Amino acid sequence: MKIAAISLAVASVLFGCAKNDSRGLSVFELRSAIATQEVIELTNFTTLSWDTVHFFAPYTPPDAIKREVGKEIPFPHSNSEGYCLVVFMAGSTVARSFEVKRSDADFSLLYRPGDYRQGETKFTVVRSTDGWKKLKHG
Repeated sequence: MKIAAISLAVASVLFGCAKNDSRGLSVFELRSAIATQEVIELTNFTTLSWDTVHFFAPYTPPDAIKREVGKEIPFPHSNSEGYCLVVFMAGSTVARSFEVKRSDADFSLLYRPGDYRQGETKFTVVRSTDGWKKLKHG
């Protein structure tokens, strides 16, 4: 009986962490959906409270991010081809920002001046010749 209870507790912790491995953005579930679906609704993969989101491609300079978001947002891997930055906003407050591996979800095509509101976060998965599974608006 103890072994079953311990196993259940460990499984709950492991699956709970995997489901919400980035404190509000379920990257594991998003990556799985991108592998099997053609259309992704981003709100299905978030647990945090937000109303708009910004996407930044690799090599985006810090001043461009600050100009869009209104605040400095760390993007430690900005000089790496392998990461995008996703910034969720609740009003004028940064709800959360994430560096996301492009191998998990490639947001590099989604930058645009301004933001996406929650009702605008339906994206089509485009499999490119360079191996990335890019998300495209629409």
